[in-house]
Amino acid sequence: MSLKVIFKLGKTIDKQLEEEYKTKLKKYLPHRLSVLRDVRTSYIRRKELSVNAATPTIGDLCRLPMVKSILLDTPAAVEVSKRHFKPLIKSFDSTISQWCQNVDNQLLEMMHQSYASYPDLVPETALNLATTFFSCSNHKEYDCCKKFLPYPQVLRHVCAFKEPGDKDEIVEGQARGPEEHVLLHGLGRTEHHWNASQAISFQPKVFQLMTAVVELCGYDPRTTTGKDMDQANPIIECTACNDPGIGRAILTWSTVVRAQQSNYSSLTPPICSSNIS
Repeated sequence: MSLKVIFKLGKTIDKQLEEEYKTKLKKYLPHRLSVLRDVRTSYIRRKELSVNAATPTIGDLCRLPMVKSILLDTPAAVEVSKRHFKPLIKSFDSTISQWCQNVDNQLLEMMHQSYASYPDLVPETALNLATTFFSCSNHKEYDCCKKFLPYPQVLRHVCAFKEPGDKDEIVEGQARGPEEHVLLHGLGRTEHHWNASQAISFQPKVFQLMTAVVELCGYDPRTTTGKDMDQANPIIECTACNDPGIGRAILTWSTVVRAQQSNYSSLTPPICSSNIS
């Protein structure tokens, strides 16, 4: 038997063994994921958290080493119960805090280039600036979102937890292993880890637009937060969209970016000649 034949035979055997392993995982993983869902739901109820609170999904929890070990390394014959997740239950508060920090770091990394011109800016402050809006580019036919999201709303935006475009092929440049394959297919449509579909991004054009808006209102975009703008509540009158029949658009500061949404591809500051009340 030639080496070429042996090599092909080895690949065939490996593939067959992998499929058998996937079949075995599919027999017990759904139950274990169901138990994990119950653990998460119980925590949210016990803490009286809102259903819209920023918390890690099942997909996020599955990425934790302790959880992944329970799901995948516990012998198949063992029926996993809430008792097995006691380490997670005890550390849930710190798990959520760490998850929030990890997501914050991802958001800050997206923002880095646009805010590089503000060398003295504290990274954590940047998330709350009035110039900080994130974009959701979910273009699926059944869910054309395309929203602009301030912080912390972006943490809990539903599209951030939707399934990746292709659950069968590669992730982050590497082929998915059988465990990742089965886990992904066992998760609900909005149970995946944060930004699994890469729908959330930071658009420099939106940053430039909101910088122009904040400056137009007489404030410093390097220090003015969204809360500051809400309290000031400046009213912006658009003089570029004047219509003899219906007049001009009157906007609050935060609705400017939404009003420009249909013309997103051509956003350039200044957005228009505007009057501030």
